[in-house]
Amino acid sequence: MSRKSEAQEAREQAEAKLREEREKAAQRSSRTARADEEWKEKLRQQQEEQDRRDIFDENYDV
Repeated sequence: MSRKSEAQEAREQAEAKLREEREKAAQRSSRTARADEEWKEKLRQQQEEQDRRDIFDENYDV
């Protein structure tokens, strides 16, 4: 009977560790997604600025 309880205890510990790792992975995923969105926004802003400069150059023969 002690073997069964040891196995049960080991299973519960493994499940707890797995849950913890899943939570950490979700947090990492969330941070990564947020960083990707920030990077995309920065890139979009840079592209808009470059487009404005290109249009200005075309209009005024700089």
